[in-house]
Amino acid sequence: MSEVNKLTFSISDIMALLAVIAALYAFIKMIKEIKKPMQDRNAKIDELLKNHEEKINNDFEKLNAISEVLTNISKKLDNTDQKIDRMSECFRDFARQILLNECSKCIEQKFATLEQKETIDRLYKSYSALGGNSFITTHVKQVIELPSKLDKQVLNE
Repeated sequence: MSEVNKLTFSISDIMALLAVIAALYAFIKMIKEIKKPMQDRNAKIDELLKNHEEKINNDFEKLNAISEVLTNISKKLDNTDQKIDRMSECFRDFARQILLNECSKCIEQKFATLEQKETIDRLYKSYSALGGNSFITTHVKQVIELPSKLDKQVLNE
């Protein structure tokens, strides 16, 4: 009988072992079922990340293109600023010469017409706005102080 108990014990051990195996199988199956949605979710996340990375790369390329355009515009503006500066110098020099000629003429004749005074005043304002500030100021002041002549008669101011 002791052999039967041993055999029974062994069979019950085997049955317990089979029950444990069945439980492990059910647990593994359950884990796989839980893991599948996680894998699907991870695949979706990977795809979103890939799409996002492509969009970032496209945006980066666009920004580089914009940067190049802005650099070119900046260079053109610098070039234009230099041209404007040269033109301003040229206009200032022309205004100085015209003012010098007109002021000298008025000072020599010892009077100035109202038109001459107005023209000299306007031209002097432009000349000053362009940075002119030399001896011309003295000449303009002298012309403004000269008597005005209107219709061949000198006006006292």
